[in-house]
Amino acid sequence: HCGGPSSGADCGQRVASRAPDHYKGYDVWSITQRGMQGNNITLLCDSKKDSTLPEKCGPDGCKVSDFTTCDCALPDGTPQIGEIWADVDPRKEGDVKNLFAKMSEWGLKTGKCYTAKKWQLQGRSGKIYNFLEWVGTQYLAYDIDVFRKAIGAEKMSVYGYSYGTYVGAVYATVFSDKIFRVVLDGNMSPWPQKEQQALGDAEANDKAIAKLLLDCKEAPHKCSLSNPEEEYQQVVAMARRGALTARTKSGNDFPLTVGMLMVFLQTEYTSNTGRGFPVCTQVLAKLSPRNSNDTARSEAVAMILDGYCIVRGTPTWYNYDICVGPGQTMAQEGQRLGDTYFEQCAIWGVDQAGLYLASDTLGRWTANKGKFGDAGVAALIGDMAGYSFWPATATPTSPMGNPNLPVLIIGNLFDTATAYTWSQQMRQAFTAGSLLTWQGVGHTLPSDGNPYNYDPEAIKKCQVHVRDYMQNGTLPLDGFTCHSTEPVPVGL
Repeated sequence: HCGGPSSGADCGQRVASRAPDHYKGYDVWSITQRGMQGNNITLLCDSKKDSTLPEKCGPDGCKVSDFTTCDCALPDGTPQIGEIWADVDPRKEGDVKNLFAKMSEWGLKTGKCYTAKKWQLQGRSGKIYNFLEWVGTQYLAYDIDVFRKAIGAEKMSVYGYSYGTYVGAVYATVFSDKIFRVVLDGNMSPWPQKEQQALGDAEANDKAIAKLLLDCKEAPHKCSLSNPEEEYQQVVAMARRGALTARTKSGNDFPLTVGMLMVFLQTEYTSNTGRGFPVCTQVLAKLSPRNSNDTARSEAVAMILDGYCIVRGTPTWYNYDICVGPGQTMAQEGQRLGDTYFEQCAIWGVDQAGLYLASDTLGRWTANKGKFGDAGVAALIGDMAGYSFWPATATPTSPMGNPNLPVLIIGNLFDTATAYTWSQQMRQAFTAGSLLTWQGVGHTLPSDGNPYNYDPEAIKKCQVHVRDYMQNGTLPLDGFTCHSTEPVPVGL
């Protein structure tokens, strides 16, 4: 399972083709889980059917509902959200309070999303089931085992990346007697609690920013920033006071929020090849107050806005003076950077325990905002806003683990999407397993042979341990670290 949870049935073929020696002797398959694209019932809204581009808007300007008719789109006045961000200043209480209030309204069981006709399914007895109640990972584990029985396999192996580690760990916990090998790479927390995930994402994103800035400081002749930490803070301060703008079609200056700046950086440095690091430093240098080229700064802002504020391939910020995008329409809009987030909310909303009032989440934000930097707080509120208010009643998985299964657990030291702490926790959950650590950046262990890898020889050696486990069942020494031998490029 390649993660997402939007990973589909083509995942296995793609992964196995990149590492044929790992998969020698295996019959490889993967699954498009309930609600994902390719099924009869899909969680996402349909851009072609639901999304629209208004010819004109009301006297008070455009709003979200002018761009979509989907029942599960966010309410008017709700800023765009994603897995680790929201289009607000994550330290401004008024912004955060409004976000949580709007999402709480959206998440009511009486709301039009949960009660939409699309989700109401009639069983053979005539009973009506709401599809949103039946999409969790526990049910995916049941579906996987149905397939195992159907093909007559006594045992099965699971390789999970990212959210796929959650899938693999749940299956290994529930059906431990059916397991042959398990590899969990880039781990989610084995403890199914909403607040746990939000805090882990906050930690991971702060660590990634620290790695980016420190690597820049250690290689000043290669970094686009002359004083990395100071310039980063200056850029954030400019976004906070609305000083990073691009000109709209109507001639207005449209601001880049702190939240969108954070998600842009996160999106780029999530690449485990390291290619995103120089992109981050180059864009920060263009946004920096030390850059005297105002045109270059405005173009950099426009580039970021184009990636997120888009409906049906059209930049909404430029054409309509409002940022509306896939994190509000809940549809794939031809975006370059943004995501819909609805699939994650649907799965994690029922997988993980925790139901909150808007005041509860605001209290948790207040208690934690001082513990994290801006990247961390942005991730915290994005997570909390997305699935803390999910309308379907939770069907939490059991805390994952088994004392007897020799599971291979892989963690990137500077993983941006799944905290390294979670890989350590997953190792605690599977006490007979081994933790293999890669000293690299980005999300999950890079595949061997990728021409863009910044440290190809070290990655090749690390992948040998994975291959030996898959082929022979030989676990690396518990706690073995694959040392990086080349610096992450921070290039000019």
